[in-house]
Amino acid sequence: MRVSLVGSVNLSSWYAEEREEADLSPPLGLLALAASLEQAGHEPLLHDINHELSRKQVAAGGSFYSDVAASILERGPGVVGFSTLCSSYHIALRLAEAVKALSPGTPVIFGGPQASVVDRETLEAFPWVDFILRGEADSTLPLFLAELSSPARAFTTPGLTWRDAGHIRRNAPAPLLADLDALPMPAYHLQPGGQGKAAVIDAGRGCPFGCTFCSTSLYWERRYRLKSIDRILWEALELNRLYGARCFSFLHDLFTLNRARIREFCRRLIDEKRSWQWSCSARVDCIDVELLRLMAESGCTGIFYGIETGSARMQRAIGKNLKLDNALAIVDATRQAGISPTVSFITGFPEETEADVALTFGLVEELLGKPHVTIQLHILGPEAGTCDFEAHQDRMKWDGYYSDITGTSYRLLETEWFRRWPRMFASYYYYESAGVARRLLRGADLFVHAACAFLRRTVNALTAEHRTLWELYRQWREWAEARGAGEGPLNRQPMDEYLFDFCAFVEELAASGQTAVDPGIARDEMLAFYFQNFGDTPVRFGVRQEDLGGIPSPAGA
Repeated sequence: MRVSLVGSVNLSSWYAEEREEADLSPPLGLLALAASLEQAGHEPLLHDINHELSRKQVAAGGSFYSDVAASILERGPGVVGFSTLCSSYHIALRLAEAVKALSPGTPVIFGGPQASVVDRETLEAFPWVDFILRGEADSTLPLFLAELSSPARAFTTPGLTWRDAGHIRRNAPAPLLADLDALPMPAYHLQPGGQGKAAVIDAGRGCPFGCTFCSTSLYWERRYRLKSIDRILWEALELNRLYGARCFSFLHDLFTLNRARIREFCRRLIDEKRSWQWSCSARVDCIDVELLRLMAESGCTGIFYGIETGSARMQRAIGKNLKLDNALAIVDATRQAGISPTVSFITGFPEETEADVALTFGLVEELLGKPHVTIQLHILGPEAGTCDFEAHQDRMKWDGYYSDITGTSYRLLETEWFRRWPRMFASYYYYESAGVARRLLRGADLFVHAACAFLRRTVNALTAEHRTLWELYRQWREWAEARGAGEGPLNRQPMDEYLFDFCAFVEELAASGQTAVDPGIARDEMLAFYFQNFGDTPVRFGVRQEDLGGIPSPAGA
């Protein structure tokens, strides 16, 4: 059977409409499914819409849905399957609707993390979705296709949710695969342009930890599985042979959980003289100085760490349970080993107070003073089925500001759907907290991703005076709100305009005597940003005279 597999649409939420950028990470889940389908004798067709958007083969907005649906149906598939994420679930639903409008008899099946957790609600609300295959589908999708082709059409496939004479049926869950090495090589040949010299490898699945906000452990049933070292190296060698890949990202939230295995992996790379570069994700309590040195020697150049919060109280509340002193020591050890760390934080937890957020900003401030550390701050987006969601869904509110992780094209939002089905589109909501004002959290992520990232010297100089990073942020927000500035992507403000607003803020601080920092530092950093991103000199520079005067003093100063 010819099967169209449609990847999730992931568009940046920062850029203005004419500069929206698609995430070009390969859809590894679909490539793995495609390989299993090929092995079972089917003909998979991959539709990477992100790739099509980046090549301007389609455009977000206008006739986007009908154009993509026509492309999906162009080769006459017997089934159309959609991979789903919370961030673009509404887009998948609209695409499915367009597919059904053009070809009412073509079965539409949803799978992936989001559809798996809101399967019943989806079939109840959207008649154009015929089936949902929950959980890991490498073995169950071929089984379902065999049943779909059978005249009996007796749907017994594990993990299937379907309609039967007007009733929603949920078959028993499918067991997880015991041996990931038994899977065929992902169908990289279906990816437009192949993998190139920088490749992503699915190294394993699942997480044994129980962070209250995270859906990963829910989807993989808290089962931790890694492919064998032989299998991972074989995939890397094949990608090197086929596409010349020499730089690899090993995709797994906890690549270093089994330290003995990673030590063996690194020694294999060293002994076999693989002059590759590679990166991975890890917990700071699942790594040590000796292992970091060995990883660096074997070619590791980057590690992603999710620390989440700078509050010890919140570490316990969210089930992360990291020791923060050790976390900073590991980040330092990573740098000293010659590996670039990326450190991620989250704010907006339901139990969080302003004091907790200030502690997180304190940790961000400390890391800003360390070279070669990339820092992220994200607003929490609720996810159906997580512990936080089950405990606090009655406190979910919607105000139009959503997590950058949930970011998507503003021309493709479905606000009516979001309001009508909060569980199905929970990631566009937030948890109301009595401990911290929502107006302070709106924009905290932009401040770290923009001002702290691209005007880092300026921010470090300002916090070296008499204000903390949290006080600086509050002062910036008061200034920006009074002028309708610093609004960020939700008001279609491009990154450069946001940074110009912050430069104007620094100019006024200096003009009013509230800082001894030379505003020229910010100007120099803006020039560097412009040359790096636009290859040109910015037109707008200088402070707006009408805004001069009356900058609020830092909180507590």
